[in-house]
Amino acid sequence: MLGFSVSRRCGLYLGVGVFVVGVGAADPIYRSVDEAGHVTFSTLPPAKAARVEALPVEAPPPSSSAANAAASMEQIMSEGQRLEAQRAALARARAIRLERAEQALAQAYAELNYARNNYDWQGKAGGGRRLSEAYFARIAAAEAQVRAAQEALDAAR
Repeated sequence: MLGFSVSRRCGLYLGVGVFVVGVGAADPIYRSVDEAGHVTFSTLPPAKAARVEALPVEAPPPSSSAANAAASMEQIMSEGQRLEAQRAALARARAIRLERAEQALAQAYAELNYARNNYDWQGKAGGGRRLSEAYFARIAAAEAQVRAAQEALDAAR
C-alpha cells in the first residue's frame, strides 16, 4: 500500500468516514463569486460577494451514519488482524520449510562425503586395483541428491 500500518490505514479510513458523515445535509454549501470573478465554495455564507448561490446537498444514505462507520471500522480492524495473523502463520510455515530444506541439504552433503570416502576397490587380474563401478554409481547418486536438495532449498527461499 502506501506504507501505512494496518492501524494507521484503519484510522485513516475512520477519519475519512467521520469527515463524510460530518459534512451531512445539515451544512449547505455556498458558491460565491466576488467582484474580481473568483469562485469560492464554502460551508459558511460569504460576507461580501457579487453573487451567492446555495447548492443543494443530498443527505448521505442512512448506512453512512456514525454507528455504521464505527461498525465498518471494527470490521476493517478485525480483517486487518486476521490478515496479520495469516501473514505470521505463512511466515512461520516458510521458516519451517526453509529449515527442513537446509537440513536435507546438510544430510545430502554428508552422504556425498561418506560415499566419496568409502572406497570400493576392485582387484585387477594382472595385479593392482581400481575403483569399482558401484563406487562411481554411489557418487553420482549422492551428487544428484545434493543437487535436488539445493534446488529444494532455493525454492524454499
